[in-house]
Amino acid sequence: MIALDDFSRIVAGVYDAALEPDRWIEVLAEIRQLLDATSSGLIVADGATRAVMSASLAPEAKAVYSEHYSRSTMCWPTSRAVRSA
Repeated sequence: MIALDDFSRIVAGVYDAALEPDRWIEVLAEIRQLLDATSSGLIVADGATRAVMSASLAPEAKAVYSEHYSRSTMCWPTSRAVRSA
């Protein structure tokens, strides 16, 4: 189980990164460490372009996503409806 202090720190980090995008790598690394995961990533959409932002994802995995899976991401139609401020 995740401690309340850890959860609060991660939530605050997500909010901070939403306002300061350069902080996403740091927040993704914290999330990965807290969950004891092997990697973490965030798909960033800008119009028709998508990119993987990652704190620890292997370059080969990013390449496979970019070459194949980026065209078949099921949430893509929904994410296009969300506009950044």
